[in-house]
Amino acid sequence: TTLDADLQRRVRDLADHHGQRLGRQGVHNLAVVVIDHRAMAVRAYLGNVNHGDPLTYGAAVDIAARPRSTGSVLKPLLYGSMLDAGQLLPGTLVSDLPTNYGGYSPENFDREYRGAVPAHEALARSLNVPAVRMLRRYGVGRFHDQLRALGMTTLFRPADGYGLTLVLGGAEGTLMELTGIYARLIATARDGAAPPAALLSGVHPVAAPFPISPGAAWLTLDALREVARPGTARQWRLYRSSQPIAWKTGTSYGLRDAWAIGSNGRYTVGVWAGNGNGEPAPHLGGADTAAPLMLDVFSLLGTEPWPAPPLNDLKTVRACVDDGYLAGGRCRAEAVLAPLHSHFQTVTPHHRRVHLDANGQRVHSGCESVANMRARDWFVLPPAQAWFYRQRHPDYRPLPAWRADCAAGARALDTTPPMAVIYPHAGAGLFIPRELGGERGRAVFRVVHQRPGASLFWHLDDQYLGRTDHFHEWALRASPGWHTLTLVDDQGFRLRRRFKVLGDH
Repeated sequence: TTLDADLQRRVRDLADHHGQRLGRQGVHNLAVVVIDHRAMAVRAYLGNVNHGDPLTYGAAVDIAARPRSTGSVLKPLLYGSMLDAGQLLPGTLVSDLPTNYGGYSPENFDREYRGAVPAHEALARSLNVPAVRMLRRYGVGRFHDQLRALGMTTLFRPADGYGLTLVLGGAEGTLMELTGIYARLIATARDGAAPPAALLSGVHPVAAPFPISPGAAWLTLDALREVARPGTARQWRLYRSSQPIAWKTGTSYGLRDAWAIGSNGRYTVGVWAGNGNGEPAPHLGGADTAAPLMLDVFSLLGTEPWPAPPLNDLKTVRACVDDGYLAGGRCRAEAVLAPLHSHFQTVTPHHRRVHLDANGQRVHSGCESVANMRARDWFVLPPAQAWFYRQRHPDYRPLPAWRADCAAGARALDTTPPMAVIYPHAGAGLFIPRELGGERGRAVFRVVHQRPGASLFWHLDDQYLGRTDHFHEWALRASPGWHTLTLVDDQGFRLRRRFKVLGDH
């Protein structure tokens, strides 16, 4: 055996200690795997630590080898794959907005939206909406194939059977296989190539090379080092195993599976917590249930130096500080690392050259002398993203308004409307129930405008409804079927939104 008998006993003692605490919270089963990723050998393995009724919770089942819903633990593999594919850089802004894809509406764990968030931060915070948007861009089928190449043998359905839920727990994985994939990820980042997974007992043979490049693997792990530890910052400073650890948690839908998988400079530790019979637990969560045990296991293993970046597999590119896209000469830029063979080519779409008059209002050559204009480069997000983004970034400055005498010509220069409908979600069908009196109810539409003081004029199916100022909400009454909402602002910019009201029977 490759097991370390002393480590096995100490990990078992820790699991028993945590299991007693979790058992009082309705979480009766734990599984733990510890892999030495330098030797690619399993040093500790607890298939099932049971602190409940043995028959009810399957004490005889080796849960570490059984497929369970993966929660969010596949997100780092998508992130690394997209880095290699040249579809993002670590700081590239990813949209975090209310989203609907054919009736599927993912939500973040905190039920909030950030408008736009750097990709590495979306991963560290485990945000669901950016992850789904990233998967849609990368391709479900492509990611499904990538997971198989990484070593997942438990994907028994075709890619379409999982859809966009593939990255949020719609898939099944075993603790042993997933911990082995994370071990190969850091081995690749450190050594440039990971040993075959066949060296791990109980893992299906996977041919080298590892599908994620050393550069992308290192950048992925670097993002995972930003994951917040359980408890307060002061508690973490006092924590015995304060050391560099790249780790990810996950919680399955319905609170049935909690995961925590992480790596330090030598070991990869995977923990699963839940109930063997699939019973949910109200207090179950990767960060609060599985992560404390994982971090305690790392405290047994000692501090290890973090791998240096594989500079032969990385390159430096110039990216905008604000949005993480390639600098095009119109933004404040910084040097960032990217995988050597990736080909990220997107120049920033969020920095615009604008012309202002002496009062800071936007002008153009049709209404102002060129000699009196001042050119400025401005960081501009789309209206919906900007509305959520500036709630967390008070330094974000909206684009200045057009001067009144320049508005007519401005509509030819600005082809994108400066407003957006943020509710209802694009593509969502509306069900409007009847009120107690029998009359048809109303649906509240919410609109945001790039300019805080703008006025909007509302029209439904070419019938004028009224005007809103500053805050733009309207309760619409509409019969089942398709309708057109038209919005016109006080400078003549126009937005149309088609929506469907579902039947009320």
